[in-house]
Amino acid sequence: MRACFIDDALACDQIPLNIAHKPAYLCAFRLEHSAKMATPIGATCMIQSISMATGERILETIEIARLIVDLIADRKGENIVLLDLRKVSIITDFFVIASANSDRQLNAIAEHVRDELKHNQQTAPLRVEGRGESGWILMDYGDVIVHLFSPSARAYYDLEGLWREGNVLLRMQ
Repeated sequence: MRACFIDDALACDQIPLNIAHKPAYLCAFRLEHSAKMATPIGATCMIQSISMATGERILETIEIARLIVDLIADRKGENIVLLDLRKVSIITDFFVIASANSDRQLNAIAEHVRDELKHNQQTAPLRVEGRGESGWILMDYGDVIVHLFSPSARAYYDLEGLWREGNVLLRMQ
């Protein structure tokens, strides 16, 4: 099977494809010096990225999700849950859900996650929705979606209940 980068400017067959599971159009893109690998259009993409500058493996999706959990814990996020949705959703692989007690803390957690992943993993969210003042910040990293809630918004939206078919990999109080 030929491996190709999503960026058409890069040559095929530079790095072998080994872990495939998602439609190519659902792949997250990396910043400047790295790329997500995929097979030809309509096939599947990898859950790991390769740094174009060094050729090093950056992190696999599960490692990114666990890193996000640690980053949220660094900023005192509460009730952190890591849900594995690979068997129940084609949209994403993992949800990281956490709560914070104030608008300021929600914003600080989101900023910390965004900054650390940008600087240390060369990745940025595809999209960020909401602000601390709204009680819900969503950070979409493609294969990992981060939901940061105020306690009342978390109870109202009840994502854990909505996605109860997913496997809880981690729960931190």
